[in-house]
Amino acid sequence: LRAINSLRIFGDAPDKGAIISFELQGIHAHDVSMLIDRQGVAVRAGTHCAQPLLKRFGVTSTCRASFGMYNT
Repeated sequence: LRAINSLRIFGDAPDKGAIISFELQGIHAHDVSMLIDRQGVAVRAGTHCAQPLLKRFGVTSTCRASFGMYNT
């Protein structure tokens, strides 16, 4: 993922859980989520009940994906 220049990943702590929040610069998170959905992958777009934190990062919304053995 880090090879994608326009991709910004939020949080890079070691041993981080299986949830990743990200944005593609220049494309609204809701549009990104619709494009990913068309490929059969479900992600969430929005503020994820973390508006103050997103404001601190200077973004209005992100996409969030979670990875686990129970989802696709």
